[in-house]
Amino acid sequence: MEENIQIKLNGTNAQAPAGSTILEAARLNHVDIPTLCFLKDKNCIAACRICVVEVKGARRPVPSCITAISPGMEILTNSPEVTESRRQTLDLICSNHRMDCEYCSRYSDCELHALCRQYGIDERNYNPYAMEPELDESAAHLDRDTSKCVRCRRCIAACRELHLDIIGVIGKGYRTQVAPPRPLAATDCISCGQCIAACPTGALAERDDTQKVRNALNHGRHVVAAVTPYVGAELGELFEEKIGTNVQGKAIAALRRMGFAEVFDAGVAGAAAKAHEKNELAERLKTGKRLPLLTARCPAWVKFCENNYPELIGNLSGGKSAQETFGVLCRSAYTREAGVAPRDIFVVYINSCTAGKSECRKEGASVDVSFTTHELAAMFKRSCVSRFTALKVWRELPNEAFDVFPGAVSGGSVYTGGPGVTESEVELDGRRVKAAVASGLAAAVELLKTVTSGKTSYEFIEVMACPGGCLNGGGQPRQFGQTISFTGLYSQRAKALQ
Repeated sequence: MEENIQIKLNGTNAQAPAGSTILEAARLNHVDIPTLCFLKDKNCIAACRICVVEVKGARRPVPSCITAISPGMEILTNSPEVTESRRQTLDLICSNHRMDCEYCSRYSDCELHALCRQYGIDERNYNPYAMEPELDESAAHLDRDTSKCVRCRRCIAACRELHLDIIGVIGKGYRTQVAPPRPLAATDCISCGQCIAACPTGALAERDDTQKVRNALNHGRHVVAAVTPYVGAELGELFEEKIGTNVQGKAIAALRRMGFAEVFDAGVAGAAAKAHEKNELAERLKTGKRLPLLTARCPAWVKFCENNYPELIGNLSGGKSAQETFGVLCRSAYTREAGVAPRDIFVVYINSCTAGKSECRKEGASVDVSFTTHELAAMFKRSCVSRFTALKVWRELPNEAFDVFPGAVSGGSVYTGGPGVTESEVELDGRRVKAAVASGLAAAVELLKTVTSGKTSYEFIEVMACPGGCLNGGGQPRQFGQTISFTGLYSQRAKALQ
């Protein structure tokens, strides 16, 4: 058991485990210290200086995110000196930030905007002129606007956590930028969107495809949607529901009221994709060739494998992702059953994944639009005139059930485990099969090291690029850094799926 250290926090006696930072100790004692660049265990670099506090004996305010507590330490978190330091820092950050807040995709959940409101930064002292956008729209899944970047480097940390090095620091001094060295489409980016989930401002945002869907609805197309369980576990956060509230029934009702002809459970496609993998594995076991079978249901993982493990491309399943499987089923079984001409159908797949957007751009793609949880909420709010009226409409929505997909089998299971590797043994055609699930590319890389070196042996490996799987995808609702760091966000969402 860790020893507790006695400190004084804002004049009150407090304690926290030895080794805690001031930020962690304050959190444990229900004292809020604002942050901007901090993400626990991922980005602890004290770059923004928003979390500074006054420590007795120190010559100037110190960053609470990296300063460890010591016995008898006396800390003031909101002294006049600390408050003024934060105000000046925010003013300087805003001087190099394009403040078109009303039109920004992060208007309602921007961490910088929230801090400016909290500290009364109404006028900018250092930059009275408007900045121009600095856009990179080359990628299929996201838009990047450097003019809104606060150089917190959270995106760099998120990228490196997945054993990628797409984003970095470019330039020096006031010319410093946090960006990829080339347009994003020219890099090895796998479209996972983890950088979007980490970004505290509108510098990174998923590609907004809501207008494409609205156009299809307004021009008489037969628009159908598949909704993954992860959407139901996340969507409520964007309508002031408690984290971990399952709102699947309301999501279905919202889609119908926006004009969708049919709303289906995406588990139908997931089950079909898994059935294909099962048959493929059985066939490979007979020949003993190209084992282990690597899943290809996660498009971000497939791209990572192609970029980094060309020798394993032949091990990838020949099956499709759940998204593409649904599109194929829609344009075959569903159109025959519903009597809809294939040219009239418009297919929307809704998940918390951004890699699906890149998959839609591939030649022969069967899904018209890959929608994120965040986009679904945005489209609903726009259809209700404003986000204020949308909240009232949302609360009055009933819980409705999915439409029945023609010839559907039971839905596929959902993954709610944390990052890492999980091993299991299953029986297939009377044979014991050793399988592993790698959640997150960091886990996948370590697992593949043991496989390629001969230290371990599996017949089947499932890989999800995002740590925690699709529930932690790049299209999830944006949450502030402190919520991500200290509230067990993923585990709370997972409860909605149990």
